[in-house]
Amino acid sequence: MIARKNLFHDRGRLVISVGGVALSVTLVIILLGVYYGMTTLGTNYIVHTDADLWVGQEGIHDLWHTYSLLPRGLGDEIKSVDGVESVHELIGRAVQIEVPRSGAKKTVYIVGFDPTSGVGGPWDIVMGTGEIKNGEAVVDQVFFTRNGLKLGQTLRIGDKELRIVGVSKGTFAVVYPYIFVTTGDAAEIFGTTQYVNYYLVQLSGDRPAADVAKDITDRLKGKGVSVEILTKERFIQNHKDVINESFNSILFPLVFIGSSSARRS
Repeated sequence: MIARKNLFHDRGRLVISVGGVALSVTLVIILLGVYYGMTTLGTNYIVHTDADLWVGQEGIHDLWHTYSLLPRGLGDEIKSVDGVESVHELIGRAVQIEVPRSGAKKTVYIVGFDPTSGVGGPWDIVMGTGEIKNGEAVVDQVFFTRNGLKLGQTLRIGDKELRIVGVSKGTFAVVYPYIFVTTGDAAEIFGTTQYVNYYLVQLSGDRPAADVAKDITDRLKGKGVSVEILTKERFIQNHKDVINESFNSILFPLVFIGSSSARRS
């Protein structure tokens, strides 16, 4: 009662206290919004890719910080495992490209997928088409808009010229946008015609995913290829963990400050 009386007696102190708490809480809410936005952007591609298992080089963790390189032609071996419905090659890597007209250097993530199946490709086309062929590309909407690009315009990626035929939504992964091309074009861009980065596996549902993954691992090991196989859920969580590690060092101290201020007031 006395503390309340003293607080209202000093109106300046009351305003500062309330303002401090409000500012702390607002800042925490904003940062939480940024965090959830980053998590969504960072996992969107994997969430929307129709693959139950990601087969990569031994030791893979996520698309951003670990590199995977596997021999091309393992699809038949993987598909012969009981419980596998289909297998699809994926070639993906971050590269720098020069933006037309401005000449600015931008980092993008090139995704090479098989347009016949569509697995690993864009899922939400807002302009043009997602049905590409060699020499064509689908570009992320944010990248497309920010750089004043147009449908039909040509992008030069490495020694390859690609015509923009589609624009995709939800394909900006925190720090760089995705550009979708055919696996054939991606192989030429990266000079890796004998290799892919991942095999995307769809399961029939007849067997547990863990059992199928073990059999694939054993079969490929018998061929001299060591792989790491992650379920869709595990791969998504790995990307969330990467975001958490970089964001928690900023967020947690502010949450602590905000909650401490609220308790003191």
